[in-house]
Amino acid sequence: MKEKNLKILKTIFLGGLLYAILQAAFDLYDLKEFNWVKFLINTIFFAFFMGLMLRKNFVKN
Repeated sequence: MKEKNLKILKTIFLGGLLYAILQAAFDLYDLKEFNWVKFLINTIFFAFFMGLMLRKNFVKN
């Protein structure tokens, strides 16, 4: 795998993971129980949409 593609995947995954962690923290702050399904869905969907937006920036450079 090219170094550029690996950098894109790492950025997308870390962004999605950070977003899901923040959402889980807000749920825990509101005294809701931790939900693994919601955590995974937040990670996957945010990473997907972030990837769509960042793709243009990485391709141009």
